[in-house]
Amino acid sequence: MIRTMKAATLAAISVLASAAAAAETCGPEKIVGAVDAYRQVATPSTPSPEFYTRKREIDAAATACPDTAWIRIIAAGAEIKALERFEASLAGKAQSTADKHEAFTHIERAAAHVLAFRDNYPENFQHGAIRLAYTEWSGLVEPFVQAMLRQADAGRVHPLASDNPPPFECDYVSKAIATNASNFRFATSPASLRLLTSIANVCRLSEERTDWNVLAQRANKLVRQVETGTITEPERIQWALREAYIDSRQFLGENKPPFGVWFESNEKSLQKMLEEHKVKLVFLGTYTEIPQADWFRPEHVGTESVAYSIALEMSRNWSPLAAGVTDAESSDATAARVAFMRYVTALAGVADDADQPIAGRRAISEGLTAFQEGFVRTPETAGLPGAPNWLYEMLRKMLNDKIAEFEAQPR
Repeated sequence: MIRTMKAATLAAISVLASAAAAAETCGPEKIVGAVDAYRQVATPSTPSPEFYTRKREIDAAATACPDTAWIRIIAAGAEIKALERFEASLAGKAQSTADKHEAFTHIERAAAHVLAFRDNYPENFQHGAIRLAYTEWSGLVEPFVQAMLRQADAGRVHPLASDNPPPFECDYVSKAIATNASNFRFATSPASLRLLTSIANVCRLSEERTDWNVLAQRANKLVRQVETGTITEPERIQWALREAYIDSRQFLGENKPPFGVWFESNEKSLQKMLEEHKVKLVFLGTYTEIPQADWFRPEHVGTESVAYSIALEMSRNWSPLAAGVTDAESSDATAARVAFMRYVTALAGVADDADQPIAGRRAISEGLTAFQEGFVRTPETAGLPGAPNWLYEMLRKMLNDKIAEFEAQPR
């Protein structure tokens, strides 16, 4: 027992000693050394042998000091400088698969440093003549974001800029990434919009108004991509401008533009696009999706939340095949549309079973219109055409005729 206690005590002392040694090893001198090395790495005229020697020093420091935020962000900057030097060496040449892989590896390494950095907020640093603060770390995040977006728009998409990114938090690094993604240089970048959307979806839930800047940045990006013709499909234009309106209204609150990062020019551009594309500003509130089993309950059936929920479920029952945007045989598209028609018809039967033949069909009709017009869609169907007009009109007529029939019955 005594031996066990002694062993445990010695192990604890060893851990503490290791931590103390690491803290001492990763102290101010280590950060200053990384800064000095980065200065050489960031100088275009630095000869390649010295460049890579100094970069290896930074890499070694990041490995030895994984919890030292300033060293990790400097290492991220060094990766991007290495990427830029590598890209310059390939200028005018056809890139091989190996070249593309090497370029993307720099992005992956830089991202790992940036994401580690976000978990360890760096205090303002001063040691001798070296001073590091917000300007320095944001200045290192900027080229990383730019490089990641360049790669993504070229088809080499890092998960952060994908449709299914890892979870973001509305922290200072995410907001710095968003600010750089909103840069005018990436006005037409699809990857920048994906990145802004991912961060906005987290920050819109924050109770801190300063976290809502990303909403204004995303709104401006959406408007610019409509203006520049980056977004061209009519359904997606409607979606983009409605999203821009929703985000900008949350950002503004009761304020009038100019306010914060939403300027009069932003507002004028948005209003011009809304008018030009005849965007209907309906179903813009925050709705709670009602479970399907409760749609036709008396307390829910006449609400916009039910119409919203029905439209969402219709979106989930829609597909590129039904929308006719695939290379499939026309018979396959017809079968998909028939399945959608049967789904809507079956909903009317559910309304009847709930003893809501009139109010239920009205809710279904409202949901159908919200889906068809693109007012309410899932992200997956936001850019898809709705049902062919003949199918939409047939379903509406079926619902409305039955409503009229029930209303004509004696009560």
